[in-house]
Amino acid sequence: MKQMILVVVALAAVGGAIYFATQGGQKKSDEGMSREAVFYCANPSCPEHDFSCSLRELGNLEVDEDGNFKCPHCGSFETTRGQACLSCGKAVPYVGHGSMPEKCPHCGQNPVQ
Repeated sequence: MKQMILVVVALAAVGGAIYFATQGGQKKSDEGMSREAVFYCANPSCPEHDFSCSLRELGNLEVDEDGNFKCPHCGSFETTRGQACLSCGKAVPYVGHGSMPEKCPHCGQNPVQ
């Protein structure tokens, strides 16, 4: 009887190890690929001027030889990475090396406060 209990415990331990190794435990991280990337389109005739997509979706966007992404609204490559303004929610283009301007070009407020 004692030997039967040891066999059951050993089988449960092996089964648990297989479960956690294959699918259990912590959920796998998407490594930040679901984070949103915000872009500003500088084409004056663009109907929207801003768009966003996940970092995973960036691989599906068309890029020109200078590394500019194609705007899905107007088709131009006059796009710049940016960040959504905390006041109005519209895209504010970065002003060199990821810095934000003092004022949002859309609402005039500080875009990070």
